[in-house]
Amino acid sequence: MNLSHDEAQAALNDIRQATAQTHNLLKAWLISVLAIGIVWTLAFAIAQWQPLTPIWSAGETILVGVVCSSIFWQWRASAVRFTPGSYRALVYNRLPIFYALLYAFFLLWQFMFDLTTMQLAMLWISVVMLATITTGLLLRQNLFIACGLGITVMSALGYWLVPAYFFVWIAVFAGLPLIGVSLYLLRRQ
Repeated sequence: MNLSHDEAQAALNDIRQATAQTHNLLKAWLISVLAIGIVWTLAFAIAQWQPLTPIWSAGETILVGVVCSSIFWQWRASAVRFTPGSYRALVYNRLPIFYALLYAFFLLWQFMFDLTTMQLAMLWISVVMLATITTGLLLRQNLFIACGLGITVMSALGYWLVPAYFFVWIAVFAGLPLIGVSLYLLRRQ
């Protein structure tokens, strides 16, 4: 099968466009992760010394990060178009549904169980890290998987080993890694 120069150029343009769309999707997700990391780092550090301030409670802190990232995601993702029926289109359409269901279950658990602020923070962190690991699996990004597992393990260790400094611990071991990983991957793009 011989391709003409024009056909080959059209195929290359299609590949470039698909690659650009994938990069746009990944960039939108990375900026969302960066927003969550910044909010977590600041809010959890403040919560260590001002635990009674309602805006800095674990649930509100994480919710602010999730809302900020969702708004940005929707803004950036509107520019991304995938071939109907492709794997990327499936992932792009299913991830928001997964996130919505996961956070709905979280809200159910939050209201069903009488959790302390530390337990609520751990629950939120583990829920968001489950979403991060799942996204890493679906987008084939091993760094997301490692980051999600690492943050979960470090947060659990802080919960059990240094409960008096738990919030500053998770500011360092949950918020800062999200900032670092997202900035690293954004620079690589």
